Amino acid sequence: MNTRLDWYLLVFCGLLAAPLTGQEHGEPGMEREHEEHANHAGLFLGAASHLHTDETGIAVGLEYARRLTHRVYLDVFAEYASSKLERDIIVGIPLEVVPVGGLALSAGPGIEFLSVEDEETGTEEHETEFLLRLGAGYYLPLGRLTLRPTFNADYAGGHWTLVYGAALGIPF
Repeated sequence: MNTRLDWYLLVFCGLLAAPLTGQEHGEPGMEREHEEHANHAGLFLGAASHLHTDETGIAVGLEYARRLTHRVYLDVFAEYASSKLERDIIVGIPLEVVPVGGLALSAGPGIEFLSVEDEETGTEEHETEFLLRLGAGYYLPLGRLTLRPTFNADYAGGHWTLVYGAALGIPF
C-alpha cells in the first residue's frame, strides 16, 4: 500500500469539498438538524455486487460521521460483505459533502481485507488491498432517526464492487 497516495487522495477530496463549505442548505429543516447535531451513527444493510465475478452477496456495516463544517463530514465505516466465493471486511474514511438538502456525496480511501475461496482446491487465500470508495446517498428524516439509501462504487485490486442499500441512523 502506498501511504503517499493515501495522503494525496485525502488532500484531493478536501480541495474538492472546500468551495462548498460556505453555502447554505436548500431545505431549512436540514440546516437546523445539521446545526444541532455534530455526529451521526448508523447501521447499514445492503448488498455487494462484485463486477469481476458477477456475484452478489449481503453487506452489513457500521458507520459514523463527524461534522467538520456546515457541509463537510468525515466518515468512518466498517462493512462485512459475503458472497459465494468472497468475504470482505472493508474499513474506510471517506470525506462526505452535503451540497443540497439531504444529498450526500462521498469519496475517500479504505482498506479491504479479502478472503477468496479457490473453487478447485477449496483453500482460502487472504489479501489486503488499498480501496477507493466513491458514493452517494440521501438523508431522509424519520422523526429522531434517519434513513439513508446509499450507492457506493469501491475500486480495489483492479476490480470494481458496487455496494448499495440503506443505513438507519441517529444524529447526536
